[in-house]
Amino acid sequence: MAHRLLNESSNQLYFLLAKNVEKISVNKKLILPFKPSFEGDPELLGFLEYLPHGSTLVIGISSPKQNKLANYLYSIRPDLQFFCLGAAVQITWGMKYANSKLRGSGFQWIEFLLLHPLRTIEKISNSVWEAFLILTSRKRIMLFRRFVVISQHSK
Repeated sequence: MAHRLLNESSNQLYFLLAKNVEKISVNKKLILPFKPSFEGDPELLGFLEYLPHGSTLVIGISSPKQNKLANYLYSIRPDLQFFCLGAAVQITWGMKYANSKLRGSGFQWIEFLLLHPLRTIEKISNSVWEAFLILTSRKRIMLFRRFVVISQHSK
């Protein structure tokens, strides 16, 4: 997905990122601070307002936060296409791990586990826990279904 976006016209391609990516022009990105929620964030809302109708917004922050953020942003701007790519943004647009032999194999998580074991274990644990909650919580099931609909709408 990231490679397809990379090859598309970047006229209406914008980014919300956890870390700066030098290759992406300043007027096309917003670096988000680390915080639990972005609801009502004036800088984010200002950036969102700036985006032309029908633009594509790539979210490059950790999961599941990026999914929650995409749901929130969709409620404000349903005319935009949202892609939650996480670390793929840094990888595709020229940051760390770009030359990894495991890139694209589906096993790059092993490299992350070796280089950043605590962070990777925490992320995997959070993903498993979130999957468990989706399967057992009626509210989470509804939120997940809503996310799936939004994801299908963005294709």
